[in-house]
Amino acid sequence: MSPFSSIPPHLHGDERIIIENIRAGRRIEHFETVRLTKRGEPFDVSLTISPIRNEDGQIIGASKILRDISSKKRIEASLLQSEKIAATSLMAATIAHEVNNPLEAIVNLLYLLRPKIKDSEGLGYLDAAESELARVAHIARQTLGYYREHAAATCSSLSELAAHTVTIYQPRCSAAKIQIEKRLEPTTKIILRKGEIMQVISNLMTNSIYAMPAGGTLRITVKNTREPHP
Repeated sequence: MSPFSSIPPHLHGDERIIIENIRAGRRIEHFETVRLTKRGEPFDVSLTISPIRNEDGQIIGASKILRDISSKKRIEASLLQSEKIAATSLMAATIAHEVNNPLEAIVNLLYLLRPKIKDSEGLGYLDAAESELARVAHIARQTLGYYREHAAATCSSLSELAAHTVTIYQPRCSAAKIQIEKRLEPTTKIILRKGEIMQVISNLMTNSIYAMPAGGTLRITVKNTREPHP
């Protein structure tokens, strides 16, 4: 059997370096690399290799200790992924917080501007601007909420979340000549992450609005069920 049979082809160069170090009398400790099982599947290992000398001090072989560290590597990868998600969420929340402040200022300025606009066309543009600002502000609040609630879910009602989302999108629907029909039955409170569910409902409403450029009717229904919808 070839001495390289358990070594992935792209790591053959590392093994030659290891052999050169052993011939030079240098000990290698906790060298992390990859080896292959008998089935050819890769797994992570830690190698400790020491030169073996005879009575004259000549190197006549090597002692190798191999430890399987696959579980350790999986845990490290999982922790790294969690840290990346946490860092991304924190960055998104920071950006959302910074965006929220100028948004509030713009909303106040538009409120002061409204009495000064007299023609219907200008008021229509103002309505559209306020609607889009409300949408951006809602996304910012969702982002902040997602970061704060990422670690734990809360007990909430889907009907309440849907009603809140409708309130946010009502001005935009009115401007687009879309009538909203709601059928929000009282629902049992369930454990969920508000930020994530609000984003789902918002995406559904946004897609519906884009699908009706000439106006129409948007029907929103929430009800309890024990059976999957056909």
